[in-house]
Amino acid sequence: MSYASTFARTGFFAFVLMGALVGAGGEAQAQGTPFHLMEATIPDVHRAIQEGQITCRGLVEAYINRAKAYNGTCNALVTEENASRFLPSYSEYKAAVEATLNRPDSDPGKTPPIEFGRMEPTASDPSVMQQFGMTVAFPTPGRCARSA
Repeated sequence: MSYASTFARTGFFAFVLMGALVGAGGEAQAQGTPFHLMEATIPDVHRAIQEGQITCRGLVEAYINRAKAYNGTCNALVTEENASRFLPSYSEYKAAVEATLNRPDSDPGKTPPIEFGRMEPTASDPSVMQQFGMTVAFPTPGRCARSA
């Protein structure tokens, strides 16, 4: 499963969960004020968890989705497919790598290949993916990442 689809699924779950909490109407009202993440204080969060209006996991997912909505993504993987977008002279670099491919690794004239970005499972939890290799940062994450 891809990183983007995991976040999309999580966002949908949080949206449905929040809608269910707000839509519960009478039941949530009977227990107190409905929980709203945007204006929640620490006591509001404690009350909502104790009253079963939200779970700890649901709260964390809601905050992650809120941060993602406001901030966007701060970086992107540089893959061979999109290298020319981030490295304007990549075709020249690739030609240099291919031209010096047969030279020994100790040769200072050898052009090393780029370790492109990729997603791999973490050692501690293989269901969690992490970035490896080359990435590029966005100077204004909220605007640039949406078009990346």
